[in-house]
Amino acid sequence: MVNKTKPYQADPHERGPGRIHLVEDGEQKTVCGIPLNRCPGRFVGSDAVADCKKCPTMLTGRHEWELRDQQRRAERERERRAFFEQYSVYLKSESWRRRRQLVFERANGLCEGCAEHTARHVHHKTYEHVCNEFLWELVAVCERCHQAIHPHMKTPPQLRTYGDDQ
Repeated sequence: MVNKTKPYQADPHERGPGRIHLVEDGEQKTVCGIPLNRCPGRFVGSDAVADCKKCPTMLTGRHEWELRDQQRRAERERERRAFFEQYSVYLKSESWRRRRQLVFERANGLCEGCAEHTARHVHHKTYEHVCNEFLWELVAVCERCHQAIHPHMKTPPQLRTYGDDQ
């Protein structure tokens, strides 16, 4: 989000007549970094043009950075959504069911985290080879251990596969 700026006329001082700086709404310093309490002056009409050489350059650079950052975030979100679309389809596939079954068989149906409870989930240790995982990248875990691995998550219904809700 781009902040609105106001022109700020610095009072004349020993180094010159005082430049017109830009101050973003809510800020207590000029865009070029001078605190207003160290730069006596006043806000002037919106038609005043900044003659500080740094303020417009820094403002443009910051806004360009913010725009690029927004674009990067949007691209990451698109990639994340595409990944989870593909992943959701994969979790319903015969290939995943077979890998999942092999992991449960390897663990003899027990949680590989605590070895006390029945394994209900297959956890990915990495997503590097997702959709073509090595079996050693997958671990059979019980509900409690899976929650300990992902304390902030609840398995979304669209990512559950057979056996997860038992």
